[in-house]
Amino acid sequence: MSEFYLSDVFKFTQGLGQKGHQIGRKVGDAIELVTLAMIYKEPSLTNFLVIEDGVEGATSAKHKVEFAFYNLNAENQPQRNSENLFGIIECKKVGVEQTVKQNFKEWNSIPANKASFHQTNGYSFTISPPKTNLKWLILVKATTDNPNNLSVTIRKVVNGLISENLVYNFNCLERTQILIVQDIADELFILGPDQILSEVERSIKKCVILQIKDVNNGQIESIHVNESLPGPQTPEKAK
Repeated sequence: MSEFYLSDVFKFTQGLGQKGHQIGRKVGDAIELVTLAMIYKEPSLTNFLVIEDGVEGATSAKHKVEFAFYNLNAENQPQRNSENLFGIIECKKVGVEQTVKQNFKEWNSIPANKASFHQTNGYSFTISPPKTNLKWLILVKATTDNPNNLSVTIRKVVNGLISENLVYNFNCLERTQILIVQDIADELFILGPDQILSEVERSIKKCVILQIKDVNNGQIESIHVNESLPGPQTPEKAK
């Protein structure tokens, strides 16, 4: 099931205001410390432990893992070769892969959209949960009649028919963000600048992050859109 939704760790780290790889490393370090503490709860196991060891594979190439366990030699020290290796622990699955949303790249490459964001017709995309008969059509647009205002229009389409049409308006300061979230029950959440991802109770399938980059004279000049993707990540690459 985990391959279909984002790590729950991400729900509590996304809003900490740090770049993904920075917070990913910190969370990864914490997980390693917790794992090491659990190993030390079994004192006899620590006799066989080597930390941050390069484990040799079938091709003689080495891969560093957080914790490796070897049989002991005559001096009661871990005998660090592949024949005596009997266990490894590698810490994975921290955070998510966060990257620029592909159709935002395409939208941003259109000459008409290189103007100030409030002068464009807005940015739109679709969320279509697989194996369902529904999709959400989402339009993000700056409103010129209200300073700093950004509207998010959600059209829910079921079996090809619009069943719901909602408009959210947010006052967005520079460097704030709006989160568009689909949970594992295929419910959609729109979280404004004063909300955080951990407010969503269930695990999350998809999270689109609308970042307000520049605001000038009360008008939104530019935005950036990231998408968070599921999948195991090492602590060093967690985003």
